[in-house]
Amino acid sequence: MMPPARFDIGKVDGVDVLELPMADAAAALGVSREALRQRIRRGSVEKVVTPDGRELVRVPRTMLPAAVAFAPAVPAVPVAPTISVDDLAGTVAGAVAAAIDTATLRAQVDALRSDVERLQREVSELRQQRRGLFR
Repeated sequence: MMPPARFDIGKVDGVDVLELPMADAAAALGVSREALRQRIRRGSVEKVVTPDGRELVRVPRTMLPAAVAFAPAVPAVPVAPTISVDDLAGTVAGAVAAAIDTATLRAQVDALRSDVERLQREVSELRQQRRGLFR
């Protein structure tokens, strides 16, 4: 069996693990993809999603055959961020300002609703007083 493409990430919580694409992990473990999904749901292996959307499965080396567990790995390559810190800070500042503006607007709407209700009561009272004058 040809070793699958994998990423050697070292230890996670003290366990030596490899990250394998879903199909390769299933093949290396000798199980179907559905069986692998069940293992993920049970928590015996962990699924991670990379920033570019690929689903990888973190498999402890002890669960893998030696041909896979000790084959040369594709080195894990750090992914460069696609947004600068300044852009992110600007986005966060804009979101905070929008949240503050929203809170201010909601408070103003609540105050206006109270004013409308008060004025409707006053109009109702004045109508009743007027009816009493013309009887």
